[in-house]
Amino acid sequence: MWMTGNFLYCRQHSEPSKEVWQQYFNDLLSRSFFQQSGENEKVFVIHDLLSDLAKYVGGGIYFR
Repeated sequence: MWMTGNFLYCRQHSEPSKEVWQQYFNDLLSRSFFQQSGENEKVFVIHDLLSDLAKYVGGGIYFR
């Protein structure tokens, strides 16, 4: 979704590569923005408090 929404930008590349968005994701994961789901190791979720904050900041405009 990040790539299709054009939310990723890399000055060195006109199109963001898989490595760029993987680095962004790993950075957010290391800062506990995402948490691994207990059910499946390939599924990640954001903490409820961060979700609430994102909904508050996004107002009525957000996709979940």
